[in-house]
Amino acid sequence: DSLGKEAEELWDRSWKTGQYVLFCKFCIFAFVCCPLYEWGFLSGDAINRIYISLIYRGMALEALQDNGKQLYKVMLRAKLYPKMMQLMKEHHQKGHAIIVVSASPMHLLQPLFDENKDIIDALEATKIEIDNTSPVKHCTGRPASGTICIGHEKAKIQQRLAQELGLDLQSSYAYSDHHHDYEFLQAVKYPIAVNPTKPLEEIAKKRDWKILRVSLDEK
Repeated sequence: DSLGKEAEELWDRSWKTGQYVLFCKFCIFAFVCCPLYEWGFLSGDAINRIYISLIYRGMALEALQDNGKQLYKVMLRAKLYPKMMQLMKEHHQKGHAIIVVSASPMHLLQPLFDENKDIIDALEATKIEIDNTSPVKHCTGRPASGTICIGHEKAKIQQRLAQELGLDLQSSYAYSDHHHDYEFLQAVKYPIAVNPTKPLEEIAKKRDWKILRVSLDEK
């Protein structure tokens, strides 16, 4: 969960550096919005929109991108499951196109893509709208094109990429850990639930989808 890791890092940094307004925003997100999401009162789309509006609004684009690069370097790279990275390499060796599609903001995943361009063919993630009218480009607090790459929107992106790249979804694999990605998984011949949420695990068992358990300790 790259967005969650970013939230932890920026929350801690905002307190230590005296950015108390930003710190209070994180408190609102953590103690009000997140529980509402966990209790089912907010959708995955809604919680992502709230985070983008609350945390990113007014932030300089350069600072956002620098945060993404730094977070990947000090935290996110170490959180990549070795088994999943190995599976990507094995798919690549078989001649399969490797497409990463995520609800996480693009700036958090761009470093992953840049470091693994030899095996990742394309990256699609939630893009943040940028205000280019001022000398310093900054975030408006809205997703670009008004969409979050989650749920039905992710499935639509999957279909678009399949058409653009000439991919046959009925001979493709898809991996996900969240029930928000039901449509995304259902569209391919080989859906695989990785460390699934309880609802996704129930769906996978009912539909006889493969369930894969991975950990950071695996080599």
